[in-house]
Amino acid sequence: MNQKSPLSLPDEGFIRLPQLISVLGIQKSKIWDMIKAEQLPAPKKLGYKTSVWDVREIREVIERISREGSI
Repeated sequence: MNQKSPLSLPDEGFIRLPQLISVLGIQKSKIWDMIKAEQLPAPKKLGYKTSVWDVREIREVIERISREGSI
């Protein structure tokens, strides 16, 4: 069963950058800054122009952000 959460994340699998931007509500440059600062996991490369993030890892980041109160 693959229900959508309130954040529009699939239950499992991978998401691409546009969906990550939508879920976190931040700009692309902020995402790359957070990756550099090790606040977000680095994407996995599936090909030359294809990067994805594991939904489980993103959910962990969202939970941490909600506990700490900011991005």
